[in-house]
Amino acid sequence: MKRVLVGLVSFMVIAGMCAMSQAAGEDIDVISLAGDVRVIPRGEKQSVPCRPGMKLGEGARIMTGDESYAEIALDTSGMNMMKVKANTTVVLVLEGEDKIHLVDGEIYTVLDKIEPGETFRVRTPCATCGARGTGWRTVTTEEESEVSVFDGRVFVRGVRKDGTAMERQYWVRDGYERKVKRFEKPSRLSRISARRLDAMRREVRRRSAEQRPAKPEKKAKPEVSAEKSERSLRSDPGKRMIRRQERIERRIEKKEDVREQRRESIMIRKDDSKVESNIDDRRTIQSTDSSDSRSIGP
Repeated sequence: MKRVLVGLVSFMVIAGMCAMSQAAGEDIDVISLAGDVRVIPRGEKQSVPCRPGMKLGEGARIMTGDESYAEIALDTSGMNMMKVKANTTVVLVLEGEDKIHLVDGEIYTVLDKIEPGETFRVRTPCATCGARGTGWRTVTTEEESEVSVFDGRVFVRGVRKDGTAMERQYWVRDGYERKVKRFEKPSRLSRISARRLDAMRREVRRRSAEQRPAKPEKKAKPEVSAEKSERSLRSDPGKRMIRRQERIERRIEKKEDVREQRRESIMIRKDDSKVESNIDDRRTIQSTDSSDSRSIGP
């Protein structure tokens, strides 16, 4: 009996160690870099030079110097990536929804594919922002963060004094940006100039389909009939409550998105009308000045 118990305990310990090693083995790769880029692995105090192909685990701190950058693959496929710009400090959190902690500086995030139901968020001292598939630039200091979107759309939330994110989220869509001051809600949308937007899109080159490694084929899950699924819900009141709550949350999110899009479109129309009126005023002034100069004449 004692031998059986010892065997079971040993098996459980080995299984636990295997699970921990698998969780810790979810490393990400350094794609490319230039200049002075250093890394402090989790639990270490001394930094080491970063190099292409280097594995970075959860908790690693990346630091770039002047005129330096590092491109990091955020998954094994390389479809999701981050570019760390010069004079930037980033901590790879990876676990949970806050995947990246931008301590100071500037990063570009490009997400081509995120698993269903998963959200990728970047945390700064002033805000938290993220999405499920898009491209955006995040710049931060201790007092202010700026979120600029060059593909898709991103949600932004302010951060309270206790470090928790504010409930309300503000959307930023392609071609616009928001600023967030410390302990305040995000500012109004601001349009990005065409020149800056083009520069952002050139900053991060997406990997082509030929460069992406082939994905392993997923095993087909056994199909569950609608009748069997319905019977399962009827027999489990907890599942019914969870399903109902999920439906309610989806409806609320959809309504909030519609309201936010309406507010954004109204602000955009107002901004466009202001620009047009300013142009008309300038033309009127120029035509008046030219007519006055002709009337005065020599």
